[in-house]
Amino acid sequence: MCHQKLNGETPADLLFTGARSELGPALDNRGQFGTIYNATIPIVNDSDEVRIVRIYANPRGGAFAGSVRVDDRVYGIPLLRDNTKVCRLADISVPPGRSSYDLSFMVAGSATTPLGLYVITL
Repeated sequence: MCHQKLNGETPADLLFTGARSELGPALDNRGQFGTIYNATIPIVNDSDEVRIVRIYANPRGGAFAGSVRVDDRVYGIPLLRDNTKVCRLADISVPPGRSSYDLSFMVAGSATTPLGLYVITL
């Protein structure tokens, strides 16, 4: 399920917008097609009960598409054209205390990186 914007506001990080290079031809930051990126997300639950957190993907360098492996299942990440788009990757139950969550993703051909991972408590 993909959304137009993470929170409905204008993106705060405009560093990844296009810019003209005066030092020769500019290059796009293309991801390495076929490379599997692994991410470990540390999570702290300061409450006394299990909480649910949601993980989103957000393109930070231009259009992104690819796949993600979550809990040993692989899902497609549809084309997210710019940094105002997000895609929900997972909802996870987090026990009290410190824990971590692992996921892997692969960049589709001609997609750009980096990819932001956002974690919110529901």
